[in-house]
Amino acid sequence: MKGFTENLCAPARSVTNIAAVLSVSIGLAACGGGGGGDGSSQAEPSNTDTVVTNNPPTPTPVAPRNEDLVATALLPSGLTGDGENLYLDDTDAGRGDDNDSPFSAFGLTGDATVLGAVTAAEADKRDFFLVELTANQWVTLQSTEPTLANADLFLYDIDMNLQTAGMGPTAIESLRVPRNGSYYLEVAYAESASNSLVKYRLDLLPPGTLPAVDLLQAVSHSTHEQLIPGQLIVSVKDHAGVITPHTVQLDLEADLASVSVKGGGNKSQPFSFAGMFKQASQRVSKEANKDDLERRSLIRNKRVRQAYDTLIKARQLESLGSVVAVEPDQLLYSNGLSTANDPDANKQWAAEMIDVEGAWPSSTGNGVMVAVLDSAFLTQHPDLAGRMQQGFDFVDEDKDVEASSSLNLHHGTHVAGIIAAARNNNAHIAGIAPDATLMPLRVMGDCLCGSLGNIIQGLRYAAGLPNASGQVPAVAAKVANLSLQLPYGNNAVLLQTLEDVTAAGMTVVWAAGNSADRHSYDEAGISGVPGVIIVAAVGSFQKLSSYSNYGSAIDLAAPGGDLAADNGAKTITSLNGHQENGQWAYSTTRMQGSSQAAPFVSGVIALMASVWPQLTPAAVDALIEDGHLTRDIGLAGNDDYYGAGLLDASLAVQTALMQVGSSIAALQPKRIVAMPSEINFGSALDMVEMDIFSTDPLASNLQLTYAPAWLSVRETQTAAGYGFWRVSVDRQMLSQQSHKDIIRFANGERQLVVPVSAHNPIQSSRGTGIAKLLVQFHDANSQQLIYQAYATPEAGQRFVLASDVIPAGTYKVRASSDFDNDQRYCEAGEVCGYVDGNPNAELFVAAGHAVQFELPLQLQ
Repeated sequence: MKGFTENLCAPARSVTNIAAVLSVSIGLAACGGGGGGDGSSQAEPSNTDTVVTNNPPTPTPVAPRNEDLVATALLPSGLTGDGENLYLDDTDAGRGDDNDSPFSAFGLTGDATVLGAVTAAEADKRDFFLVELTANQWVTLQSTEPTLANADLFLYDIDMNLQTAGMGPTAIESLRVPRNGSYYLEVAYAESASNSLVKYRLDLLPPGTLPAVDLLQAVSHSTHEQLIPGQLIVSVKDHAGVITPHTVQLDLEADLASVSVKGGGNKSQPFSFAGMFKQASQRVSKEANKDDLERRSLIRNKRVRQAYDTLIKARQLESLGSVVAVEPDQLLYSNGLSTANDPDANKQWAAEMIDVEGAWPSSTGNGVMVAVLDSAFLTQHPDLAGRMQQGFDFVDEDKDVEASSSLNLHHGTHVAGIIAAARNNNAHIAGIAPDATLMPLRVMGDCLCGSLGNIIQGLRYAAGLPNASGQVPAVAAKVANLSLQLPYGNNAVLLQTLEDVTAAGMTVVWAAGNSADRHSYDEAGISGVPGVIIVAAVGSFQKLSSYSNYGSAIDLAAPGGDLAADNGAKTITSLNGHQENGQWAYSTTRMQGSSQAAPFVSGVIALMASVWPQLTPAAVDALIEDGHLTRDIGLAGNDDYYGAGLLDASLAVQTALMQVGSSIAALQPKRIVAMPSEINFGSALDMVEMDIFSTDPLASNLQLTYAPAWLSVRETQTAAGYGFWRVSVDRQMLSQQSHKDIIRFANGERQLVVPVSAHNPIQSSRGTGIAKLLVQFHDANSQQLIYQAYATPEAGQRFVLASDVIPAGTYKVRASSDFDNDQRYCEAGEVCGYVDGNPNAELFVAAGHAVQFELPLQLQ
């Protein structure tokens, strides 16, 4: 890497020593500074009168003039720049230095918004920042205007050991900080077919704040802890145009430019993957690999290095014509928590809680196939024997899904028993849909973990779609149960698979997860796919289980048990077994978790489908939204803890019976929707427009019922309360810390809760990191440019322009940065300001009179 690799051979510097090195440049420049770009611009200026050079012209004085004019431009709190001025090169930096290496990194506060640009030119190919971060804090990168080029994000510890990297196919990256400490952040231009620059926005989010959904989609392309080194999910298009995902294992010991297939894990391959990799390697030059190899040398952790190599090889495949998408595979774990062997337990409090006995007179699930994607199974357990059909093992790639060892916790058997254990056989327990047929699909090993690639293939198999096994079941599943962890990040192949399988008629039930977290379970974004049901867990007191995830994505709640609340007395009893003298002894065991809550929902959907064969995933979604499958608990209406409420088997079957013979075309979810669904003001935003609408045309008037005192919530364009609301934060009422609360609306029977947060950062004593801010005065009538000059950056997030040569007259005044040096101002990704914040405001300059005014700056 340019200018610092050789320095790393010296003894490691402490935080104090490096800070001392940086203090010289900070003291001189008030930020990192200088350098970057070659001084040229490929873009045509938007207006010829706004073209500027390194030294903007000062017009010939024209009398009469004002005695004194002072313009002050104020940056929003927490907003800064990359410290470089693209009008200058590295040897003629007006601010004294650049931030192209860690030894000239620009210092940041713990949460900030940074604007900048990186280019293909070596002079400004990377930007470095030094910052204190906390464990699990998020750092995000996004381009601020459309570009074909790409940028990556890298996180190093204070000794320049690469900790994690975001290396997706676009200039959108998200990283989570592994632990508290001092870090270097690098934003780097990635080699691409385009030579254009990437103008970016780098956000250090306040601790506890989750990135927006569109930024989370990039998380799967980071070196996160769930990534499986050397394994990719490659979606390819055959000659007929059919797109099929495949799991491919790579040889990571090969040279980065030479990729070979170690083992595909696919029985039927329409392509030669070895040939594809050879074609990809031929497109990668040694020069293009130089930066990758240098960064690789800065990785000491073997697993992180393997993950990094995996992302490099994924990038090599992305440009091939037959490849639709390449994503790293990842390891997911079951959502079962604790076990306690208890073969004598027979009280099924959970079945009583959801009133399954009220449903059995009408339905027991006969004729419905339920796929269980889980660990190995005890298919010969007396409560399951004869009803586990058409299974497949995607771990060992054969049809044998049978558990082979008593060391296996038999998670899959426990889940399958909740769904469909035999009834009235004087043994063990009764499942929710005791006459349903089960499709056992092994996607997890004895570690109770499995790859996302196997899960995707299992879903496709269950729905009767082309998959890696090379076969499809004779009867597709109506329901698929996934009692396992959701993926890290937003995986496009998984989302497409979920859309495909729900379109094929299969409802997908997924456990919310056991992290007691509002956010992490839905990083994958699967809750937005109609027909995917997210299930939270409750204990025997009908309260959210202490471990259960929660949030706006929850559809409904079901029994999962809670040792913490119920003193161990009320976990979930289901099927198990152990070996005695080489023979299986079948029994029961007790477990808790959202793994146990999900199969209750899968079983109830099977009961419904048995009496209503036309039941569709969209109908299931709609009925849940309307409260026809649940009893309302918690806050009235849909809430973040229980969704639509607690599962009610009897009510669900009654609802299905009412639909027999009737049209389901009109069944659509009837709910109140807010866009955005969650508001994070961070440290820079002050106002957000929120659009609220109802999918029920007969919904009652919407009213605001609660908002915190530090917010102003006002209707702008509404009818009966639906439409646009303006939400503003009063930062004077915020202390020096994060604030979190909710805004609540109601329309009678339904409630809408919008989480809201804001942060008021401690102001840095350093000056702004934006090296240049051009202030232009245009004649208000002729629009002619009369005067322009660069404002002087000062401490406190402000710029000042003082002049006594501006002629008397009426002006429209504009201030703007120009990070990409395209001589276009106030465009996306720039900071921009006008008099009173209004582009049409006019400033009157009178001869002999002093003028002072402000130009409040905003990120465009």
